[in-house]
Amino acid sequence: MSGSLIGVGDIPSYSGDLAELERLIGTLSRSAAAVEADSADTHHTFQAFGGSYATDHTEELLATTRSVRRGGEDLGEDGRGLVRLLTRYVQEMQAIDQRMRGLRDDVAALWQQVGIYEPEPEHLAASEEYAAQLRRLLEHAERTEGEVAVAVNALLPEPGGTPPPVGNRGAAALARQVADAAGPLLRGNPVQQAWVADMLDQHGDNQAFADTLADALGVEGLMQLGSSISPALLPLVSKVERGIGTVLATTTRVPAKLKDAHPDDPEFQEWLRTAEGRRWQDILDQTTAYGHRELARTPDPAGDPRETYYGYERIINHLEATNQPASAQYLYLLTDDMITAEATDPQKWRHAAYGEPGEIRSVDLLDRQLGMIAHNNPHAATLVMTDHFDYLMLQGEDEDGARPGPEYPLTPSNPERHGLTDALVAATTGRTPDADHEEARGVPTEVQRDIAVKVFDYYETRSHLLDPKGPHSYRTTQLGIISAEHIELVFDSYVLMESDQLDGREIRDDLPSTRRLIEQLAKDPEAAAAIDGASTGETARRIDAALSRPMEPEMNRENAVGRAVAPGARVAATMTASQADVAYDKTLDEENRKTRQKWAERTLNMLSDGATNSLPMGGTAAAKILDELNAGFFDPKNKENEVDANNERVEIIHNGRKRAEGSAIAAMEIALEEHGLDREGGAAMAFRDEIRETVEQNWDGETNK
Repeated sequence: MSGSLIGVGDIPSYSGDLAELERLIGTLSRSAAAVEADSADTHHTFQAFGGSYATDHTEELLATTRSVRRGGEDLGEDGRGLVRLLTRYVQEMQAIDQRMRGLRDDVAALWQQVGIYEPEPEHLAASEEYAAQLRRLLEHAERTEGEVAVAVNALLPEPGGTPPPVGNRGAAALARQVADAAGPLLRGNPVQQAWVADMLDQHGDNQAFADTLADALGVEGLMQLGSSISPALLPLVSKVERGIGTVLATTTRVPAKLKDAHPDDPEFQEWLRTAEGRRWQDILDQTTAYGHRELARTPDPAGDPRETYYGYERIINHLEATNQPASAQYLYLLTDDMITAEATDPQKWRHAAYGEPGEIRSVDLLDRQLGMIAHNNPHAATLVMTDHFDYLMLQGEDEDGARPGPEYPLTPSNPERHGLTDALVAATTGRTPDADHEEARGVPTEVQRDIAVKVFDYYETRSHLLDPKGPHSYRTTQLGIISAEHIELVFDSYVLMESDQLDGREIRDDLPSTRRLIEQLAKDPEAAAAIDGASTGETARRIDAALSRPMEPEMNRENAVGRAVAPGARVAATMTASQADVAYDKTLDEENRKTRQKWAERTLNMLSDGATNSLPMGGTAAAKILDELNAGFFDPKNKENEVDANNERVEIIHNGRKRAEGSAIAAMEIALEEHGLDREGGAAMAFRDEIRETVEQNWDGETNK
């Protein structure tokens, strides 16, 4: 029975020399600092040299020493990281070794108590406790060594100076290590958190890494991995948030040939029946299931039970943080799921978020989703707006299927529906809302044109929404971008009744009149500038086309140039007339003048009332005189102000017309030169006269309304 007791020989001792390891760690620490200092000294020495002696190669040399300094800094930081890791390892193993020695002493004492006799029950219980302590110590040692080994592996390059594994096998192995590291112990281990953050950030866009990690943890595990990072470590939180979003976007890719397919496309549906497609569908199902889960915003059970959020909020956070575009179908189906849920339950995705005491902000999660897909993958926005335009745009209106208005009040820090605005821009331009829209990047697709027509039609019938004080005034700049992108549609809407063909293209018969929309957009400087620039470019293109194509029998080149200039002239006239009206009203209603008039009227009214009450005989007469004086006091000033306002209006219209004529003539001269024609000959003079006449006809028709 004595064999059932734990033996002293069963308790291992640390086989390495911890004292030697400590000495080597100290050497590494000094070496890392020396390398960093030497590289910095080298850089500074050559900087001083370059300041004294300038040669043809000085700049090249100084650039080289800068990289030496940076390399030394990186190596020094890696060395310090290794020192921290190994120091922690030594401390942990020393503590474990000390406890092992104490355990061996306890076991030896137990055997002395038993001696040659059979062990008593209390001896057996003590032996079992010692065995349990041994298991815990061994598990602690194994876990510590594993964590340190993974972290050191991430810092040390492989033989040959290559970085940590980046091939498919190496990336998959790293993903399995990250999955193994995920768990409740991660939050309490800053070193491990830093390594996980680096791995996600460095390898999230590797397909093997992303697929392996997503399969190992699932969508919920990925989300929980993000929440395992200590909120106090802000740089790590940012890395992990971006890394998980990148993993999610990478693992939901689709084959390149299906990149632009609608999810209902038969070829896409056929792909979903493959093994790869079934896995993709499974990730999507996991995402939507997690998205509908309502989570407590704080783990404190005594916290406000209303402070909850949906899983979709965390998913959006991750996908907003990454620069890796997810597949359009994945983003579309997530958004479609949110729309379906909200249409079924109007309060879905709308709940209170509590800020300062007494402050309630509307949380429109679907709007955040629209903004996210607009920036992550514009094609997803195109798919969503194609299928759900009416539901998303008709918020607060009486039409069937309109999206419900917000339940909670909005604050200036929480402006209404900027995500939808970004989605409109992305859906109609094919570019992210913050892309450089001054550079042409291809002709819009027919689908994008269809959405633009819907946008124009929507605001043509609701142009009051875009008034400077209207509820949608914040959209005017973005709508100017859309109008500039689809300037051909804007032009075509102006010539719809004049011709059934333009430049060989049939004009759409479903185009809305965009006049009232352009009038409102002209009041916004950024929108007006975008439309004006696009209009000038489109007019130049049409002039060039008019000079290069064969003429119809009944048309001469002068008429062709006039027809090319007419739409741009009419758009410019509409915008200029709107801007002139704004300037006229602003001058007429100048605030200082209105304030002076108001107080002067109040003073005279006070005197009139005083005369009526204080003068027994002549009070009425005096009051009448004061009232007449009050009525006529500002008449001359008002008339003078009206003349000034009208003069400013006329000047704006005149300058606008000259600018329209000048830009069209300049475009015509460039086209003549490109076609090898004389810029000063009789034909050129005839073209100039035609342009001036066309601008005058269209200008007067628009500006005199």
